[in-house]
Amino acid sequence: MPLRAFLNRCRTQPLILVMLGLCSCGSGLRSLPLINQGSSVAMIYSIDSENHRVLRYTPNEFGTATLVSSINLPGSMTATLVTTDAAGGLYIGGYTTSVNHSEVLVYEADATDDNAPLRTLKLRPGKLIALAVDRQSEIYAAQMNARVAINIYSGNFDDLTPIRSIDATSFVSLNDLAVDSAGNVYVSGWNGTAYFIREFSSTATGAAAAIRSIPASRGSTFGGLAVDDRGNIFAMEDMTICKFGSGNTAIPIESINLPAKFMAYTKETSSNVLRRDGIGDFFVPVTMNGSNGSVNMVYGFASNAKGDASPILQFTAEDITASGPMGQNVPLAVF
Repeated sequence: MPLRAFLNRCRTQPLILVMLGLCSCGSGLRSLPLINQGSSVAMIYSIDSENHRVLRYTPNEFGTATLVSSINLPGSMTATLVTTDAAGGLYIGGYTTSVNHSEVLVYEADATDDNAPLRTLKLRPGKLIALAVDRQSEIYAAQMNARVAINIYSGNFDDLTPIRSIDATSFVSLNDLAVDSAGNVYVSGWNGTAYFIREFSSTATGAAAAIRSIPASRGSTFGGLAVDDRGNIFAMEDMTICKFGSGNTAIPIESINLPAKFMAYTKETSSNVLRRDGIGDFFVPVTMNGSNGSVNMVYGFASNAKGDASPILQFTAEDITASGPMGQNVPLAVF
């Protein structure tokens, strides 16, 4: 465990009560934390409402987060996705001339303002749906063209073509993508009848069959995904973070319930994004809609949270995009 995270977890902190205020304009919602238990995450990244900047937040002592810096992306880029590698490097996915001309921009961990990307990777033709990076800095890009495919690119800057591809032809649409330390690939999506999670081996290519398949409960939706190195899968099933064990069961062994919607907000959007940091804490963005408009919330939960646990981090992010140009959910990355 990093020293900063350890100290955050061990220190005694006062209880901070939540205060919610509504006004008649804009989103109308402001939030203070339910309790500040000390978030372990150092940085939170998202994309601005114009899809042209990467926003960097840092948690503060109040259990919320403060916008501290940003990166201005090239004018031709419409950003839709963001993730990080094991060293904190930033990977920005988006498109240029059309949604079928996708790129990934790679930035140093401390990039700000008008810093240029270290690498620009032009992907195969297709709409970029999901993005992940493994511990060897290989890039996993899920794209939709005539079919759903996962193209894997080397971390070597000179390699511009995929080193292998997986055909996810069992899916009509794909929601999220995750990779474990062994290079096994996990995807969530819709097969035309129901939502599933499928796992592919680290050597899978072409139309290789999934080595594990988990169906969602009747009528429910699988969205954001995260995994650990013990074979556990964490997935957003509607408004609940579910943990599925290393077996092939479709029954969650643990779950965390997102907070109930606030006051005038009548609907919460299921998130296609779920992130875990280095010690296993969870971070998820949710859009709430109501009579006063919409508001983007980001929640953090401790790695050992269960049931109706209080968030260790909670903030309203008014300046980030609620939905990408192609309908993506709020983009989020943590480090």
